[in-house]
Amino acid sequence: MKKSWLKKTVVFGLILLFVGISAIPGMSSDIKKSNKNPLVLLDNGLEAYWSFNNQDNPGYDDSGNYHQGIVNGATWTLDGIKKGAMSFNGNSYISLPDFTSSDSQGTMVAWVKQSLPAGKAGLIYAEGDSSDNKPYIGLGFYGGQLFFARDVYGLSSNYQGKLDVGANDGEWHFVVFSSDGSTNHFYFDGQEVYLTWQDGNIPQGIWFNGQYTNTNSIGGCNRPDHWGYFDGTIDEVRIYNRALSQQEIIDLYTIFVSVTGGLGVNLIIQNKGTTDATNVQWQIHITGGNLGLIDITRSGTIDIIAPTESKKVGTGMFVGFGQIQITYNVGLETGTVNGAQLFILTVIK
Repeated sequence: MKKSWLKKTVVFGLILLFVGISAIPGMSSDIKKSNKNPLVLLDNGLEAYWSFNNQDNPGYDDSGNYHQGIVNGATWTLDGIKKGAMSFNGNSYISLPDFTSSDSQGTMVAWVKQSLPAGKAGLIYAEGDSSDNKPYIGLGFYGGQLFFARDVYGLSSNYQGKLDVGANDGEWHFVVFSSDGSTNHFYFDGQEVYLTWQDGNIPQGIWFNGQYTNTNSIGGCNRPDHWGYFDGTIDEVRIYNRALSQQEIIDLYTIFVSVTGGLGVNLIIQNKGTTDATNVQWQIHITGGNLGLIDITRSGTIDIIAPTESKKVGTGMFVGFGQIQITYNVGLETGTVNGAQLFILTVIK
């Protein structure tokens, strides 16, 4: 009797382990759907993304579009809003290839922390001319003011807008500049704000195309007078080739994702905002293992994540051995982490 029970247990265990590659579902009841195939590309229009999480190569473009940044004096720090970030000392910047000149619309997103004194300019992102101080275009701060400036010779093309948002308090803030080709929009900590424009000259849909610039930079404007070099910390810089919707911007501001292992790969999705996050799409893609035998995709939709609430989704258990790469998308949030698969146990590095 005992041998028969033991035999059945062993057989059942083998079935569980070797057929378990199809994953054992462990989703919470508020997941609308979960399947083994990709949904849609959740980072639609993402042209460049510098997460600054790679200490060995902090200028790496996580979008996969190879817009590698070259670090000039800035230093990597673990004190980011999401792991790594770049620290700027007022005399440093990151130079980038020119990739926005053909885009008539787009969105620039960044997390920043700074304590600039009143009247001191510090640019998050800018384009300029290496041999002349004009033309230029940039977004950043003037002390505690949100600041946008653009000049292409002559008063008719000179736009300068400011708004006091108290940004120089040494805390993390979320900044967005967006254009749909006809109207500009600015956001600070998830709320749309309206700048006061010099001489009442309001730009209409200006983006980074048509500026005739030859330098692109994070942390300052790379031009002869080195204008607007940032003093503070910048993290999670993204540039899209389309205008994000207000809801997409709110989701980027409020949704935070962490990756855990165990019996499968899990995402802990937290809403740090003040309103419900609805219809949150997620996707996990795992590749690697010995002989490249692991290739798993799971995806689904969470109906609602209330403010301060966290939801857990994942692949369920799967079998394999070796090093793995995990790519995830949650709404517009995207990331890649490395791990190892030890039979049924997933370890996140």
